[in-house]
Amino acid sequence: MKWFAILAVLLAVTNSASVPEVWNWHDKVLWGASLTLAIAGIFGIWVAICTLKKVERQTKSGEKAANAALLNAQAVMNAERAWITANIHQPSREDMRIREKAENWGLGIGLIFKNLGATPAKVVSSYVLAVMADSIDPDARPIAPKLPLDPDYTVKRGSAVIVGPGVVWMPRQKFDFLCTLPKAFFLEGNLSKWEISEKALCIYGYIEYSDVFKRRHTTRFCFTYLPIRSEWPMVNEASGELFFPAAFCPSGPESYNDAT
Repeated sequence: MKWFAILAVLLAVTNSASVPEVWNWHDKVLWGASLTLAIAGIFGIWVAICTLKKVERQTKSGEKAANAALLNAQAVMNAERAWITANIHQPSREDMRIREKAENWGLGIGLIFKNLGATPAKVVSSYVLAVMADSIDPDARPIAPKLPLDPDYTVKRGSAVIVGPGVVWMPRQKFDFLCTLPKAFFLEGNLSKWEISEKALCIYGYIEYSDVFKRRHTTRFCFTYLPIRSEWPMVNEASGELFFPAAFCPSGPESYNDAT
């Protein structure tokens, strides 16, 4: 009898576990609400991802448009900006016969500046210096002076201000600057060495100016005079002209001849 009682209990437990659970209306509503929220959450995540991708595409398009507009504005400013150039008047060979000149004689050095831009330029500062520099190679043509890699614009002796700050140069306006080098300058700089190209006469300086867009620019220049020596066979037999005529030529390190 004892075993029959145990078997009856086990059958009752098994039968009770296999009976399906009955959902009432409250459970069904709760399950439906949970499923709806889950679907809504998945849909919301999908919408958020799509929105983020769209915003990213719009941001990239906006950045491209902004960069294109900036480049276009810069191109317009560069096309319309002021642009000052520097050149030099060439002295005659007679002018450069220094040794024959009177003691109170002076060599006039004429510099030419011109605003080639489409808008005015306002001078901020300027400087020009004349110096007798050693030649790197007296036999080289054109002659190359020994100058520091970075130009020194603090030297006072032999220097001058080209034009005062605040002066405005209109588009296409030209400005001539004249400085005079006395004969003593050449004598002190060792005239005999200059005559055989061991020394080089250098004129260098800069013009700093601002344009109408409030941007600052600098034009640097350096000219070295190339004298003629009688032993140089520099004549073109066909034209009869000198290959290297006596004249000022652009020279010096790149830092002396750049423009921004």
